[in-house]
Amino acid sequence: MRFDYPFFIEKLTPVDKEKCLVRYMCSLTGRATALREKPRIIFKIDAPIITTYPASVPEEPGGLFGQLSIVSIEVESDETIYPEDLAEMADEYALAPIYSFLTERDQFYIIKKIHSEYKYSVTVVDQIREALAKNRKIKWYAVNSHNYGMLHNYSTLVTIEKGMWIPFSTYEEGT
Repeated sequence: MRFDYPFFIEKLTPVDKEKCLVRYMCSLTGRATALREKPRIIFKIDAPIITTYPASVPEEPGGLFGQLSIVSIEVESDETIYPEDLAEMADEYALAPIYSFLTERDQFYIIKKIHSEYKYSVTVVDQIREALAKNRKIKWYAVNSHNYGMLHNYSTLVTIEKGMWIPFSTYEEGT
């Protein structure tokens, strides 16, 4: 069984602190494989963010460009995980969050950030993975970043999932 729904979060723009609503697509999936097994409940949120275009050249002045990325975070937990927390995590590790409204000063701030800092989608996925791996409430997770070109027509995918064979996909106490 799967239930898809939009979830709206009120955010403040970075400079002028104007209120705006940002839509995050969420889904709640229940899976049962046998009558005696406990069903798996997986929550997923798709968070729009900006990451660095992979062909950018950080060493050159004006060589950095942004790309739209949709980061999908899926988690399985016996405890409640709130969409706001996962959306905040995506925004925290992004080059820049997405807003539904920006004033002129906010636009200038975001554009300047995109052209002066860099954070590739691979780095974002890895940082989110690390934060999820450290969270003891989460039994399983997967992180995907679907990246779309703003200057050129392309799309890429970066993905990772918690598993026994992925190094450092879970953390032990004291390591």
